[in-house]
Amino acid sequence: MNSIEAVESLPYQLKNIKFLWGYQTAQYNKENFLKLFAVKINPENLLKGDDILNADKYLGQFNELFIQIKMNREGTRNWKIFTEKKIGKNIAIVLDDLVYTAPVIKSVITNGMFQISGPFLSIQESDDLVNILNAGKFPTSVKIIQSEIVGASLGKESIQKGIISFFLAIFFVFIWMIFYYLIPGLYSNIALIFNLIFMFGILISINAVLTLPGIAGIILTLAMSMDAYVLIYEKIKEDLNYGLSIHKAIYNSYTFKKGALSSIIDSQITTLLCGIILFYFGIGPVKGFSTTLIIGILTSVFSSTCLGRFFLEWHLKKYKNIFFQSKKIINGQWDFLSKRKLAYSISFFCIIVSVISLSYKGLNLGIDFVGGRTYIIRFDKKVLPEKIAMVLSKVFVENGKPSFPKVFTFGNENQIKIVTKYKIWDESNQVDQEILEKMFFALKSYFIPMEFNSFKSLEKEKHLGILSYEKIDPFIAKDITINAFISIIISLLVIFIYIFIRFKKWQFGLGAVISLLHDLIIVIGIYSIFYEKIPFLEIDQSFIAALLTIIGYSINDTVVVYDKIRKFYKSGLSMRKIINNGIYNTLNRTINTSFITILVIATIFLFGEITIRSFMLSLLLGISIGTYSSIFIASSIVYDFSNQKNQE
Repeated sequence: MNSIEAVESLPYQLKNIKFLWGYQTAQYNKENFLKLFAVKINPENLLKGDDILNADKYLGQFNELFIQIKMNREGTRNWKIFTEKKIGKNIAIVLDDLVYTAPVIKSVITNGMFQISGPFLSIQESDDLVNILNAGKFPTSVKIIQSEIVGASLGKESIQKGIISFFLAIFFVFIWMIFYYLIPGLYSNIALIFNLIFMFGILISINAVLTLPGIAGIILTLAMSMDAYVLIYEKIKEDLNYGLSIHKAIYNSYTFKKGALSSIIDSQITTLLCGIILFYFGIGPVKGFSTTLIIGILTSVFSSTCLGRFFLEWHLKKYKNIFFQSKKIINGQWDFLSKRKLAYSISFFCIIVSVISLSYKGLNLGIDFVGGRTYIIRFDKKVLPEKIAMVLSKVFVENGKPSFPKVFTFGNENQIKIVTKYKIWDESNQVDQEILEKMFFALKSYFIPMEFNSFKSLEKEKHLGILSYEKIDPFIAKDITINAFISIIISLLVIFIYIFIRFKKWQFGLGAVISLLHDLIIVIGIYSIFYEKIPFLEIDQSFIAALLTIIGYSINDTVVVYDKIRKFYKSGLSMRKIINNGIYNTLNRTINTSFITILVIATIFLFGEITIRSFMLSLLLGISIGTYSSIFIASSIVYDFSNQKNQE
């Protein structure tokens, strides 16, 4: 019907008609039909996709779906002229010569904002239409010329190991909380389970994808959630030691002025601000981390302040009393500030060594940053990606250290995709031949008997061996890396401003920022110093997520110590005693929280799959160093820059 003959046979006024198929089928008499639209093409009135600024779906007051569309300046002007002439007529929304919908124009639209609504809009149709309208901003059309299903790089065995290690870690946390806090510890465990349910429920409802950076956000959230219970319980124990009743102690612990709520809210808000900034500026793994972090913070605050209190008060009503063990991990006062020069010396030495190593050795950048060679190989039977990766790492040895490739199921279970950075800087044909030979002899036992030439040849309709290979660019583009660093810098600035406002002293903000930089430099330095001896110390997207987690945990730890120091301000003590008392009174909480977090990470590190060990090791290092810096560095900086220091 779009042929020249058919068009010439149409009346003159219909010469600019174009026949287009509808995107979806329609039912008529219980049979499916394709809709055929006669679309009138008028170049003068044609609205283009790049006239649309944004399109999104919303629910109306009666739960009806509608799509809100906003035009740019040129689109607003054209749309006003168009709607003046076409009231009561349909307009077709077309992408790649398919009509997605044809709503009726009901009125003249002058402000460039309008809605598409009607009973034809289902959730799926509205999602499709929003995507089409937003995609229509780009002038190019997309055609799928080939598609393959890429499987997980972690096979079932690895995923099972990861799940088992995670639940084992949670089990150890539960045991510790019950051992240390008895019945209140049991209630904190129950609230933590609810917190996990809330978190995963929200992630599922927004169709979030669970990745390693996302898991990092969940781990940080769990640590902060347990930290809130530890803060509350330690405050209750403190009030009980002062002779308060259990009812009064519980009530006080959930207040801002006398209780632990100010510490919880301040520490959570600083981390939340980091999460929001990372979400706004971040791309890819950074955005995945920030999404889970923001959701986790909100659910953690609710579960710790509302559910935790509910369980304690319910227990008191039913059993009239609840027992808190009064034992402490650390007993006896200690002059922390007297060790600050030693701490400064140790930190300064570690930072200098890290900077020198980074300057001369650099980092072991992974495939995500440097790219690599990719090979698609078909076997005669099912293979496990992680086993293939382990076998190849033994032959891909460069400068005495193994190079671990990324391996995915690609299409069927007997077909894999291998991405390796082995000798990535060498582009000679000899290296390509060497890699093929190494792969052939390493994987020979997984094939039926075949010759090397048959394995490497790229013939059409090939059933076994290499199907294709090429050199690929880095997975993580420069803009992702740049945005990650920009977001970290902005986060540090916002943290400084927030802490300055809340604590009314710039020294607190300075101490927090310096301790954060201290933690990041030392962790990155360790990866630079030891990557030659520990091959899995690679810098990839999971390492970025680990650094973000370290920032979140470290600032949370530092703010809790600062909050306790602030509460001693009106005690009339010297600045030295105020800071020492503040550190001492949070020491049981700091050790408890750090122990719980390190326990979780160490368990996953030891019992989980080798592919996530680098990720877990960076978290382990960062949280250990972050705990040290919050006690010995951040608080010492506040003291050394304090005006009251000279008055003692």
